[in-house]
Amino acid sequence: MKQIKDPLYGYIEIADKYLPLIDSAEFQRLRNIRQTGYVSLYPSALHNRFVHSLGVFYLGKRAIKNFRKNVEREFSSANWDIWEETFVLACLLHDVGHSPFSHTGEDFYRVSTDFISLFAEEIKSDELNKDLKEQMYGKPHEAMSAYVGYHLLINLENPLSFDKELFVRSIMGVIYDKDHKDALILNTIIGMLNGHVNDVDKLDYLIRDSYVTGYSSMVIDVDRLLTGYTISSFTAENNQPRQVAAYKKSVLSVIENVAYANDLERRWIQCNPTILYDCKLINTAIINYNKYMIQKYPALKRYKNVFNRLAISKKGFPDEDKIPLRLLSDDDIITYLKNNCSDIISKQYFSRDERYKPLWKSEAEFVEVVKRELSARILREFRSELIALTEPRGKEESDGQALFLINESVYTAAVNEVKAIINDPAIETKRIEFEKSKLKIYQILRRFSFCNGIDFHFAAVCCGHFESNYKKLAVNDIYVELAQNHVVQLGSTLSVQAIASSEEELQGVFYIYTSRKNIKKFIKEQKSITDLIIRYIGAHWDDEVILED
Repeated sequence: MKQIKDPLYGYIEIADKYLPLIDSAEFQRLRNIRQTGYVSLYPSALHNRFVHSLGVFYLGKRAIKNFRKNVEREFSSANWDIWEETFVLACLLHDVGHSPFSHTGEDFYRVSTDFISLFAEEIKSDELNKDLKEQMYGKPHEAMSAYVGYHLLINLENPLSFDKELFVRSIMGVIYDKDHKDALILNTIIGMLNGHVNDVDKLDYLIRDSYVTGYSSMVIDVDRLLTGYTISSFTAENNQPRQVAAYKKSVLSVIENVAYANDLERRWIQCNPTILYDCKLINTAIINYNKYMIQKYPALKRYKNVFNRLAISKKGFPDEDKIPLRLLSDDDIITYLKNNCSDIISKQYFSRDERYKPLWKSEAEFVEVVKRELSARILREFRSELIALTEPRGKEESDGQALFLINESVYTAAVNEVKAIINDPAIETKRIEFEKSKLKIYQILRRFSFCNGIDFHFAAVCCGHFESNYKKLAVNDIYVELAQNHVVQLGSTLSVQAIASSEEELQGVFYIYTSRKNIKKFIKEQKSITDLIIRYIGAHWDDEVILED
């Protein structure tokens, strides 16, 4: 038995049988994978996936024991020990395949790995293969974690008994078909790790993120919540007996607090323009790093990018006499940035005074400043053109700087691209006009810069509209056991219903950034650059796009 002191839960006890997993190079790699991208705004948010995984392991052990205690008498099975052990292992290893900088880099996994085929080869289960194809899988890091974790388990010197299929499903959130004989029990177990709102993964990161940032959030009664998972029987409206996964009524207030805490973190931290900008810098660095490594290691072209299951493994990706590429982590990206310090992305990442600042700082300010000045048509068209500019067409091939920076070099490259299309006789007029329209935002901001005597240095980031998790409580099939044979949907018990978003709100928010030098110039002249630039966009949006030399 080993004890690890955690600032949230005290001492986490770890049985000896789990130590080979935790001591493995793949799991230790998580010490160098940052949990969040919040450090640009909250300097103390330096926690990592390693400590988060231990936290989920701790919460998962308690959750499954309480759930088993609540339902085992009615749902007796010889498989409970295996199910419990499998769930605990899934909790421990649920993030072992995370990419560098967590979610910022995980989209590359979609390009490099066919997870459905991998699991079909590794786990001979027609049912799993069918469900993976029908349900697809959630986040790419979940699939990679299931794959890496599975291999850690089957290669242990002293093997552990676990259900291979349940392990993969728990991490990836792939539920069993309702006709499976143990579907109700097993799907409830899966939901306790990868569920709608109140799983142990979300529970740990909400509490831990709040702790390390110092951001005041809702108080979450962990002890009470972990006793609330159960299965309830009741008579349905058609007078037929029914059983569903449910929560005990004693945890109702905690469920709402978890939803509110999640909303607070997503709305005021994850959607903060400073954090969004920092993530764009990292995402661009990852794209450029990927291109650099493919040139250095030609064999990587087989996997289409550097982020693949071999590169994050202990063995790594050897290539003749070159240094093996292995255990990829945040450190690899940061080292790349440091060795390319002349690059604008590197300068902005390491030098705070080089970073651009947002012209508005929240969704509320966006509504007041931007939506007030621009007509609905111009706002809709501007947002659409901005998304076309800032969203890469293929992350493994895109020019990183073109993703969100707007300056003279990016503008020139875009003009040359459009000219090449125009000179191609095979291109239709409609396509040419579409390509020319992509220059509209560049030209408006460029002319605004010239007219006001400032540098043509801008950036833009699009952010989807915030959707409340509290709303999910109202619309998902989540049940509460109020009394024996009295089960209701959670939505009917909520004191406040979330308001549905309008179509316009669902389009999301965008942020425009510029250099500190530009902002200071307007402040010195006692002018608002934000008001002036939005009015300029509105006044010149319908101007003709001209291909300037």
